[in-house]
Amino acid sequence: MRLCRGYSAGNVPADASLVVIGNAVSYGHEEIAVVEARGLPYSLFPAILYELVIKGHHSLVVTGTHGKTTTTALAAHVLKTLGRQPGYFIGGAVKSFASGVARGAGAVCAVEGDEYDSAFFAKVPKFSFYQPDTLIVTAVEFDHGDIYPDLESINRQFDTLVRGMSAKQTAICCIDDSNLHRLVKSWLGNVACRIITYGQHVESNIRLLRSEPAGTSQRVIAKGFGKYKLAF
Repeated sequence: MRLCRGYSAGNVPADASLVVIGNAVSYGHEEIAVVEARGLPYSLFPAILYELVIKGHHSLVVTGTHGKTTTTALAAHVLKTLGRQPGYFIGGAVKSFASGVARGAGAVCAVEGDEYDSAFFAKVPKFSFYQPDTLIVTAVEFDHGDIYPDLESINRQFDTLVRGMSAKQTAICCIDDSNLHRLVKSWLGNVACRIITYGQHVESNIRLLRSEPAGTSQRVIAKGFGKYKLAF
């Protein structure tokens, strides 16, 4: 493997079997021009992640403005501890994993689903490619002002994602976030997928009552878990 520093037309191998184009470059970029001139096959990161890591697994996708990396790491760690051999994609370093990505031999793949766009030829969120069987939404706030003009434009992306899920799929949403709570109310009875809410809010299906120290960890006391089961 050759690591290139900086951008240059000479970085693109003449015999490349596939070029993965990130969202940091635009059409007309010198490396993109070489790919186009040579007619090289190309794709984008979230599509490759789905094909090589997620496909064939139960897709557990963690989305939201805050806590994606932490929640994905927790999900993957729990599945690993249970012996489920999960696949995962985590956008950060986790002590219990050798790397941030693995296909896994088990049935479940836990991935971090970013709402930022995917490439200059795919101006849609990365999570649009991950086909969630189980979706976790931690919060939906205004972010990424370089591509989203306002909160409603971000809301539309999450609305499209949830409305595209089937009756066999589940969206788990934290309604402590007031904007996400409003979105959930618009989804209830109007989308095909099952909606489960969680948080400290009194309307939460799974309600956090308190947490307390347990050695180097925290023990969470909640109610409502027994009513909701997920089959992986």
